[in-house]
Amino acid sequence: MWVSYNEALSREDPEQELDALINQLDELVPHANVSDLLFWGEREKTPDEVFDEAIRRELIWRHEGELALLIHIETLLTAALTNPDLSYPCRQYTESELPQVHQQIAELSPNMVQ
Repeated sequence: MWVSYNEALSREDPEQELDALINQLDELVPHANVSDLLFWGEREKTPDEVFDEAIRRELIWRHEGELALLIHIETLLTAALTNPDLSYPCRQYTESELPQVHQQIAELSPNMVQ
């Protein structure tokens, strides 16, 4: 799927076809937020970087759950904000995302304790 998406992108296939491929990727790794990995962040990521982070996120979700995934994202975000020289995956996040991640963690944390 990933190779197909990149080939379609390089051929400049219609947006509808690219969206369909992204949707198929989302079905394969539903907790990775593939479109966020592709389109958000301060710099463009290589296909390998997006693939590695998508797999990492999906494995964290499957083995440790949503809270663990949010903590992973929070850790990357905090690292990116405190050290702008870090490489990917930390640089994919922006400062405006940190409060949102903190809110999601706060909402999940009480539920996890119960």
